[in-house]
Amino acid sequence: MRIALLTHCQALTQSCGYTEAETIVNVLDFKKDVGLWHGILTSVMNMMHVISVPYSLMKVNPLSWIQKVYHFKAKVACVKSRDMHWALVAHREQKDISLSSLRMLLVADGSNPWSISSCDAFLNVFQSKGLRSEVICPCASSPEALTVAIRRPVEDSSQPPGRGVLSMQGLSYSVVRVDTEERLSVLTVQDVGTVMPGALVCVVKPDGVPLLCKTDEIGELCVCSVATGTSYYGLTGMTKNTFEVRTVGFVCVTYI
Repeated sequence: MRIALLTHCQALTQSCGYTEAETIVNVLDFKKDVGLWHGILTSVMNMMHVISVPYSLMKVNPLSWIQKVYHFKAKVACVKSRDMHWALVAHREQKDISLSSLRMLLVADGSNPWSISSCDAFLNVFQSKGLRSEVICPCASSPEALTVAIRRPVEDSSQPPGRGVLSMQGLSYSVVRVDTEERLSVLTVQDVGTVMPGALVCVVKPDGVPLLCKTDEIGELCVCSVATGTSYYGLTGMTKNTFEVRTVGFVCVTYI
């Protein structure tokens, strides 16, 4: 709804610190998901300059988005891990580039928003080009809940990005167990920040009755906010199961 659109744009503005006349380079699809919210709607609300790099150009020149960042001194770039990987492969062909103007590199990889390898590899190569570790901001989103969480850009570069090492054996039993990196049977994940302003989030069991999960249990995120979707058009049954969930158990939510 219109109120959800405006509220979500305002929440993104607050979280990302968008200001008027900033330049943003968008490599994502501007017709849906994160590309639509950041590259079109929120940027129009804040009167920002937007440079959209089409997928067809990326296939010809994988470094085109980095060149645009350098040429226009862009403050924000919205990419996927795929775009970062392609840039790594082709970076030796371009010498005179710099990413020092970026204050936020938004990584929107909806299928795996907690992927850490692509961010680490990109930072290792482009740190010499002015890229700072604190500007890499992964986010998690879905068509139904819109932006669920986003890591905010920080000013203090001395704080390392949050990450965790989880036991694969524990995950096989749907529980979270912290492990050490020395072992082979571990999964290293990075945080995607905190939930959006004004949102309530809890974790429920994905199967059966939506019981609230305990602290160490793996489940499905349940978001309560004005800035979410409300229904599937013409699909009453799916709408009831997705948008009208009532959790069972002691309510323990996060409020930001």
